Amino acid sequence: AKRIFLDDNLYAGFDKYMSELMNAYPLLPASLSATLAQIIGHWNEIYPKSTNILVLLPALFVQCSFLKNNKSILLWLMFILLFTGRALVSGLVDGLVAMYFVTNCLIIYNLFFEENSIYGRNLQEINKNKNILFFLGIFCGIILSLLKNEGIVIVILLLLSAFLFKIYLKKKIRKREIIFGILVFIPVFVWKLLATYNGVYSAEYLGTGIVESVIGLNTFDRIILRLGEINNYKLLFKYLLLNEKFIIALLIF
Repeated sequence: AKRIFLDDNLYAGFDKYMSELMNAYPLLPASLSATLAQIIGHWNEIYPKSTNILVLLPALFVQCSFLKNNKSILLWLMFILLFTGRALVSGLVDGLVAMYFVTNCLIIYNLFFEENSIYGRNLQEINKNKNILFFLGIFCGIILSLLKNEGIVIVILLLLSAFLFKIYLKKKIRKREIIFGILVFIPVFVWKLLATYNGVYSAEYLGTGIVESVIGLNTFDRIILRLGEINNYKLLFKYLLLNEKFIIALLIF
């Protein structure tokens, strides 16, 4: 975000300077932070990160819309603050990825599988609300895919799981659902196409603290490389076993 602000250019990373900065990553949160800094007129390390709250709002509104009453909404908001804490406003996008994962799960389930939901009192209202949910799903799916590369993988897995589960249940995959999947991936496909056209590729951070470019490796080799890195497992279990929010969640649920 800071580099976009200083260069005054959304495509600042396409000059191939410092590939370890992950120049091929989607830039939705970073571009919003840089835009706010441009509006203010200068950069610091605090207020540009507040744009993450704006990115969070659509996911939060969708989640709350599935809850029945104000008490449920307040309880849900309390749990979000408890379990995610500073991750939502730290400038990192992992908290946003988690929130949009939940939102997309809700929307995809209701669009692909749920047949008993009450969308309105008459046919016109039902069709209107279904269309709203359809376009909200596309919107939230696009945001998730543009947060970071992990978001792209999550969207792929969600849609792939939904289609495979429909096949398993011997349910027909409707044209509307195929269109949904295609529209979700158009923006991130365009971004990746631009990055590839300009010769900008992803770089991987290994758990050793040493940055090693994996441009020459295919996807399978990257997976094997990451699976064999023992420090990744140490980091995972550290956050699982020593995270008080995770322990509280286990005790409650």
